[in-house]
Amino acid sequence: MSQVVEANALAVAKQLVERSAIIRKAVEEQRTRVVPAVYDLETGEVSWLES
Repeated sequence: MSQVVEANALAVAKQLVERSAIIRKAVEEQRTRVVPAVYDLETGEVSWLES
């Protein structure tokens, strides 16, 4: 997997929590989690990333 693709997935997950008050509140209250992942179009495999 490309390091650029992985870095983008991590950045987007972080931005979701930072920019959305609704998502941030749900994460803080442990009602949800934002988990970065990358989907491979060729294999259909999802690679879950450490945030």
